[in-house]
Formats: sequence, C-alpha cells, structure tokens
Amino acid sequence: MKILKKLLPIVIILAVLITTFMPAQPVLADSTLFESYTTGDDYNSTIYEDLWRAQTFTPSTAHTVTSVKLLIYGKDNPGDFTVSIKATDGSGHPTGEDLCYGTINGNDLPDTKTWTEITLGAGTSLSAETKYA
Repeated sequence: MKILKKLLPIVIILAVLITTFMPAQPVLADSTLFESYTTGDDYNSTIYEDLWRAQTFTPSTAHTVTSVKLLIYGKDNPGDFTVSIKATDGSGHPTGEDLCYGTINGNDLPDTKTWTEITLGAGTSLSAETKYA
C-alpha cells in the first residue's frame, strides 16, 4: 500500500505530461470538388487494352488532385482499369509520364453506368490555369 501511495503521484504526473504533450491525431480534410463535368454525360466510348481516351481540364485554382470519379461500367470482365493525370503538350494532347495514377479491377464494376471513385495514390499538385489530361 505504501508503494502505491508513493507511485500514485508519479503516475498522475506522467498521465498529465503524456496527455499534454502527446501530438493530437491528424484531422483529415474532407474531399473538395475542384473540377467537374456532368452535363451531357450520356456519351459512350469503349476503352480496352491499349486504347486510350483522354479528357483535358484546366484548374482555375492550384490544388492537389487525389481522386477522380468517372461514370463507368464493366462488361465482359475487362480486367484492370487505370486512370492517370498527365501534362499536355502545346496541342493539348497528353504527354510525358503519369503525374499520378490509380488502378481498379474492372471486373468488380457493375453492368450499368455508376459513378466510381478512383484514388490516385498520393495524388499530384496541379497549377492554376494549366491544361492537364
């Protein structure tokens, strides 16, 4: 009992020090929508094997892109589906290495068009008024 009485103040002091100086858990920011296009989303295009499709966009503010949402569906077990962000050349065509990318299993996609979020790893910083694909 004497040992507990002697240790109690030390335990209390340690608890206060730990809770006072322990770093707080990071607060994760909610996702913010920067660019979007949903008008006229009734166009269909086939993507398979090495057939690429691209959509350019120009951010109005600098930010980091970490995911995209696409209206897609899977048909006939398409396998992996990779989305990337690339720089564009003077003609507005994709060029160079991927700035960031994400891959999903297309076999897991539903048979009907569904908005599907694809995470782009750590993402990449985008500059304002710069065209990307």
